[in-house]
Amino acid sequence: MARRLDEILEMIRALSQEERVRLVSEVRQELDEEATRAEAAANPESIIGLFADDPDLIDEVCESAMQSRERDPLRLVNG
Repeated sequence: MARRLDEILEMIRALSQEERVRLVSEVRQELDEEATRAEAAANPESIIGLFADDPDLIDEVCESAMQSRERDPLRLVNG
């Protein structure tokens, strides 16, 4: 394992400064996403957290639900 890490570090050192910055950014994003997934898995009620990176999707889902509720009432009124 240590040997493999040394090889990876050697490859990173061979990268340009721009490539290193990009790599760090991508790794950070991946770790953040993994933490979000782990948090959601630990707390099933926080499933909405899985969509933190896609607020437009949440807006669409909420809008669709509201339209559905307006169009299809939960209870029918017997008149």
